[in-house]
Amino acid sequence: MVRGVQLEFGSCGNGEGYAMTGSLSGCWWVDTFDVKPHPDQATMLATGREHFVGCLGTVCGTFETTYRYTARFDGTTELHGRCHHPIVGGTGGFAGARGELSFTDVVDHEPFSYPYWGNIQLGRVKTTLAATATTSSRAAGSARQAATAPC
Repeated sequence: MVRGVQLEFGSCGNGEGYAMTGSLSGCWWVDTFDVKPHPDQATMLATGREHFVGCLGTVCGTFETTYRYTARFDGTTELHGRCHHPIVGGTGGFAGARGELSFTDVVDHEPFSYPYWGNIQLGRVKTTLAATATTSSRAAGSARQAATAPC
């Protein structure tokens, strides 16, 4: 089980991205955001792709998600929002990862924040005994690189 808080937009370098705290340490990035507004119902549905760069404990790398976001509005003010993120791929320590994360929007005070919770199952890579040392060495190098990379 993972849980924590995603901080407001712009909290990860260059005034973009979302810093992640709690179980995940790193930055969350929106890649695509396809909106389907329903103004007559004061709701919005959005789908797209996002990715995370950082660490889960000592495991570091990148994972990609698809998502489905729903929100209710009063005019242009968001009253409630939530999203669901199945993990669809990963690199480095997240290669072969699977699972899903859910977020809830806390928009009743600033700065906005987004508590998250879910499950991430790290991938299992089958290796031969001879390849284990090479794979471990590469994974350690990737983890060091991801851990020192700025958000």
